[in-house]
Formats: sequence, structure tokens, C-alpha cells
Amino acid sequence: MQPLFIDQQIHGYRSGHQLIVSTRRLPRQDQDLIDRLSDIGGQLRPGETFKPYLSGYPLPSGSDYVVARTWQDLSAPRSGCVRTRSLIVPIAEWLSMVGIRSLLPLLVPVEFDEKPAKLAPADSLPSIRTVSDPRQVELVEALFFEPRQPIVVFDSAEAELVVGRLLAAFWPAL
Repeated sequence: MQPLFIDQQIHGYRSGHQLIVSTRRLPRQDQDLIDRLSDIGGQLRPGETFKPYLSGYPLPSGSDYVVARTWQDLSAPRSGCVRTRSLIVPIAEWLSMVGIRSLLPLLVPVEFDEKPAKLAPADSLPSIRTVSDPRQVELVEALFFEPRQPIVVFDSAEAELVVGRLLAAFWPAL
């Protein structure tokens, strides 16, 4: 069996938020979506910071699924800038992968001087910690027992852990 290699893109600030490096050229519609979702939505208040966060979404062409991690770029010349590493997983591979946990170790902080390279998912799966946020029961109720609508959770110290657990639970049905 041939080893799986994942394409990636790195976005960040260079006279505006833009694509810095990519291992693969994508159709315009797919690229537009990654360009938009790799940036933070809205403005930050002066001095406001946030922890890195995960995103996951299918591309409009239906050919790939993206798993990304975004970090606040405190070295940028203006506030509110981010750096994002996006992993572009072909749908056929997405459906046959063991799970999201093999991708999480690849989502390391972004360096702008990186050379574009395809990445290999981890062979061993790291364990995912237990969520201790007492609001987890409310989140499960909102996801599974209430009518479908957007769900927002504010001020969760374990937001990335919750998203990682949800992605693992829904794999690959997303």
C-alpha cells in the first residue's frame, strides 16, 4: 500500500491576508473558500488575544476536505492578523483514513520560510483528553436533541479539545 501524503497551504499576513505557500494548485472556487476561512472573521479589540483553533470543511468542488489550525500572529504589523496551516485531504482518502487524530500532529505552528511539502499523517494515534467543561452536556443536547441551527459556545478553555472530539466522533460522516 502506498503511503498517504497530504497537501497543505499556509496563509498569513503580507500586505493583507493571503496564501503564502501551497503544495497544490486548486480550482478558483475551492481556493477562494480556503483564502476566506483561513482568516479570522471580524475585528479584535486592542490587546485581545485568542488561542489557536481548528476548522474543518469540505471544498465546493467536493474533491477534498480541509482541516486547518489558525494561530494569532502577534509579530504582524497590525493587530488581528493570523497564520493558518490548512491540510487538504482528498475525499477518497478522508473516507479511508483511521480518523482525525492522525492529522492533528501535522497542524504545527506556521513559519513563513517553510518550503512547501506534502505531509504524511501520523502512524500512531495520539489519545484525546477528556473534556471537563461542565457545559458539555448542553452542547451534546444542542447537537443531538434540539432542532438544527447554528451552535456557538463562548469562552471555552477547551474549545480545540471539544472540536477534536466532535471531529473524531463524526468521522468520516462529515
